[in-house]
Amino acid sequence: MQRTLRAPRNPDLFGRVVAALRVLSGQRAPMNALEQGLQADLADRQINPLVTQRLIATFDAMPRAARRRLLGDVGSPGFVGALEVLTPDVPAVTSTVPVGPLVTGPRSDQLARDPDAPTHVKYTLRYQGFFCEEEGSWDGGSGSDEIYFVTSAVLASTNAVNTLSLPLGHENYYGDVDTDEARIGPVAVVWEGNTDVVSLVVTAFEHDKGDPDVYRDEVDVLVKATIAVLTKLYTPAALLALFSESITDLVNWLLGTGDDLVSLEMVVLPRAVLELYSGHGRAPYIAKVKRPSLHNGQIVWGYQSLVTNLLYHFTTVHKGGGGHYVACFDVERNPPLPGGVIL
Repeated sequence: MQRTLRAPRNPDLFGRVVAALRVLSGQRAPMNALEQGLQADLADRQINPLVTQRLIATFDAMPRAARRRLLGDVGSPGFVGALEVLTPDVPAVTSTVPVGPLVTGPRSDQLARDPDAPTHVKYTLRYQGFFCEEEGSWDGGSGSDEIYFVTSAVLASTNAVNTLSLPLGHENYYGDVDTDEARIGPVAVVWEGNTDVVSLVVTAFEHDKGDPDVYRDEVDVLVKATIAVLTKLYTPAALLALFSESITDLVNWLLGTGDDLVSLEMVVLPRAVLELYSGHGRAPYIAKVKRPSLHNGQIVWGYQSLVTNLLYHFTTVHKGGGGHYVACFDVERNPPLPGGVIL
């Protein structure tokens, strides 16, 4: 597909990640001690050089004029970042998931600083399914969408990454997806454990002629490479904000173009927010659907509430190419809280 290319929000970071991938792919040798360290770090993460070669090939195949105009020197195959960088003045990110309609009480950003968040329990973050608010306009000749998601859960404490392509099972994408349709499951565990912060990167695709498993591997490498560069150069307080603003640009420029990229969204879940969600029941996703009704002998179109069987604690919303999709997730606690939580 033809992507809308934009200048990255942090060109230096963008260029450093691309340079690290060039080194790892074997396209060029590391040019300084920093690049040597990144090469060793990424090798320790068992990144397949064939995946990095695909990513770099996609990037280099982007229109040369656009790369020169939008990227400048950082788009050059010979770009080498300075050994040191001045950490930008960015606020620390504590949470990007609102408490929402399920819970009344303290705001999630206040809970993120709660020192009493429990450390002895295990949280399980699960994908529950999605709702199609509007099918896309890029169906490639078909009458319905073919949707799938790639999720990467990133742990702040260890920078470990777990990446999945959803749905899990025999089919690797949802076929024949229409407007106002819910797809429930297959339920999948995208992360489990206990940490101060877990970040969830969710990328939505409309299948055309690409391979979802290939995109899973490419997203996984981009997430790991971005984290490796960030941890080498920037203070911990800046990591989440810089990661959030950079990973979208990298996916848009480097990911293979066989399938349509709808959008990438990221949520940040401190342990206290996981505790908050897991102590409350899930709500059914309620969609606004356009329906006709008869008024004074005339057909009038209006919006009505549609209560689905798709249960959730929080969502990510993906819009692109005319499509609008809502992915639903919940949090389970072990051991469970007796009687839930009262705020």
